[in-house]
Amino acid sequence: MPGFTKSSMLGYYGFLFGNGADGNVTISSNTNLPSTTNGGIVYKNYMNLTINSGCTLSVSNMCQGLWIRVRGTLVLNGTISMSNKGCYIAGGGSNLYLGYSDILVPAVGAAGGTGNVGTGGAGGNGVDGQCGGGGGAGGYISYPNIRGGHGSAGFTGGGGCGGGGGAGAYSSGDSRRYSIQGEDARPYGERGGNGVHCGSSFDTGEGWITGDGYGGGGAGGVTAGASGGFQATPGGVGAGGILIIMANRIEGNGSLLSKGANGGNGSSYAKSGGGGGGGGGGSGGGSITLYYATTSADWPMNAAGGSGGTPSAWGGASGGAGGAGSYRYYSMQQLASHTRI
Repeated sequence: MPGFTKSSMLGYYGFLFGNGADGNVTISSNTNLPSTTNGGIVYKNYMNLTINSGCTLSVSNMCQGLWIRVRGTLVLNGTISMSNKGCYIAGGGSNLYLGYSDILVPAVGAAGGTGNVGTGGAGGNGVDGQCGGGGGAGGYISYPNIRGGHGSAGFTGGGGCGGGGGAGAYSSGDSRRYSIQGEDARPYGERGGNGVHCGSSFDTGEGWITGDGYGGGGAGGVTAGASGGFQATPGGVGAGGILIIMANRIEGNGSLLSKGANGGNGSSYAKSGGGGGGGGGGSGGGSITLYYATTSADWPMNAAGGSGGTPSAWGGASGGAGGAGSYRYYSMQQLASHTRI
């Protein structure tokens, strides 16, 4: 940044690093900052912040983000995480601007994956502040074929949710077969799609189906998607959330995380027939943004989506993974080319 000394840079950009009102804090055990479920962003203004090795700083409940400013030095030897802390925002919310007109967490994130008859489609990967899309669920691939539920898109509150697994069943020795489509994920982080049950509780008109298939639940949301029953499992709760760090100086070898949750697994139960259940889709990763003036650190960032659930035998298909979110970092020199709000 030609013509700017370090002191003048900090004078110009000092608004980013807050006023230090929360003082000097050392995190020496896993700590969750108070937050309201689906509530607003948690803001902190530290003078200096140290996170010891093996310790994680996060929030207590899923919320619209964690925004930390450090006026002095952030010593990051542990972890700051918004993994599985993405929330639900009715209507999806609006763009979240981070002090500059062109640096934001977009209201519209990466696309959700498609629910398929075979393996569910992976959620889209976020770019430039976007959150990742939820994975599509696996379906039932033994006639009559049926798809799993579609994943939902990432958004300004976190990664998208995964679809629920489809299921099918048949009666041994004759033509009676049946299948049920998995539920699509709810949008804007509400929850993953529910897995379904297909089997002996269904009368085809010719007689009762005597096998059972159970779909896994889709990941994401405060409650996630329920399983279809038996040994199928629900989706993991939550998706990657929003994490914003603005620190004058950063030291240490810790990490910043905002990962998604895994989809639930399908199952089946054979009586005199058989059936299969698809795996649920994983939820998407979140969005990580870091501003700094100086650093001696190398800070790994991980906003991976959750994995898709595994299928049962006899016709189930795997769920798709949630898409990765995005992470980016800006030095003061890099911010010189952006327009302050």
